[in-house]
Amino acid sequence: VIDDHVNTAVSVCVDLSGSMGGAEVSLATDCCIAIGEALQGTGVALEITGHNTAGRSKGVFKDSGVRRYNRKSSIRMVMFKPFDQPLQRSRGAIGKMPNSTGATNADGDAWMYAADRLLDRPEQRKVMMILADGRPNYSNDYGSGDCYKHTRNVVEWLGLNGIDTVGIGIGDDCVKQFFPRYVVVQDIDDLSKHVMDQLGKILLVERFHVDNSDLISSSVRDARNSR
Repeated sequence: VIDDHVNTAVSVCVDLSGSMGGAEVSLATDCCIAIGEALQGTGVALEITGHNTAGRSKGVFKDSGVRRYNRKSSIRMVMFKPFDQPLQRSRGAIGKMPNSTGATNADGDAWMYAADRLLDRPEQRKVMMILADGRPNYSNDYGSGDCYKHTRNVVEWLGLNGIDTVGIGIGDDCVKQFFPRYVVVQDIDDLSKHVMDQLGKILLVERFHVDNSDLISSSVRDARNSR
């Protein structure tokens, strides 16, 4: 149960790299649908985006603080549900998520793009839920170790900017390397009472409770049939 005074915006950002193809992206799609259904009617603003890489960037981008990296791949961001669009109008786009995978994932930089939109929201509390099946994997001059360090730095940067983060591992516990708070989803049954209640408590500070796994499963089935 959520009171009428929740003042929260949630950004869901999905890894769309090649390794997410098949069962993983289908599970991620189901997660997005379940989260959207659970938050519908609560007054919580929700955005759902996805990301992967697309070709080579023209140069190295440098800025202050954590916004400093050496990435050779440009980032492709996909909008599945904008904050101000009702879930019902976004179902078609979300249903096409399984057709959007490919290339690699520059997670930290993509999350900062999503964070820019989240930070522009008027809501007082801001939450980012990040779905991934593996570790960052993009071309740079320093190897995977630098990718991992940058990704951890971005999670810290998000926190310092007032964004609560939750890592959702899709069939993999990779998220525990980067997020202080995380859950792992292996199949649709993990979206039943236990996992959704845990996610909800992280999102809305113990005021959110989901106790109807049948509703979640039904919503996901309906969305699958509409793809």
